[in-house]
Amino acid sequence: MNETVLSIAGLTAGYGSGDILQGASLEVRRGDVVGVLGRNGVGKTTLMRTVMGLTPSSAGSITHNGADVTGLDAEERAVRGFGYVPQGRMVFPHMSVEDNLRIGALERGRNWRRLEDMYQRFPRLRERRRQRAGTLSGGEQEMLVIARALVGDPDILLLDEPSEGVQPNIVKDIGALINELNQTGITVLLVEQNVELMQAAARVGYVMEKGRITQALSEADMHDGERLRHVLSL
Repeated sequence: MNETVLSIAGLTAGYGSGDILQGASLEVRRGDVVGVLGRNGVGKTTLMRTVMGLTPSSAGSITHNGADVTGLDAEERAVRGFGYVPQGRMVFPHMSVEDNLRIGALERGRNWRRLEDMYQRFPRLRERRRQRAGTLSGGEQEMLVIARALVGDPDILLLDEPSEGVQPNIVKDIGALINELNQTGITVLLVEQNVELMQAAARVGYVMEKGRITQALSEADMHDGERLRHVLSL
């Protein structure tokens, strides 16, 4: 059985006006692509931000490769191997594509050689390396933020709604990229409402409702489009 890379137990977190996560628990095993599904507003983005250390937790624990990281900030988690692609892309719009990537390299020891790896993986970014990130298309910006996370050479990649606002053909490319990254050894935690992308990328999954994980989904479940659509209608 694969070892556990990420373990979340009883996680509670919010933004001051009340807790959005209400004791969420899940596990991600090494080599898996794990999907988290649920309607808008149930706490999926809060879950990802809390796992990354951007939103503080008020209860519960987060364990990465057997070490408790609950009290660590986002920068320390990045150094330990967390890569994060936030919802809405969040590029640095007035900076060049290459400067955006360099920021990712800074998080784990100024690994400049990884920039060339990213240009090989994303030739379109090489073509636009001097272009301001804010002038890229939605799909190109999604490529950029994924590349920026990968420059840090993460062992677990947190992807929050990567299909949001991108064209259907780019969504297919994102699904293929997730599978390719997974084959290179990167474990993925994926929040997504696009059923086709979730079917293409995730092996197992969890259902989130009102800040809690309420169901675990098997590999067979993840290939059942009707089941996934029902989950998203709850």
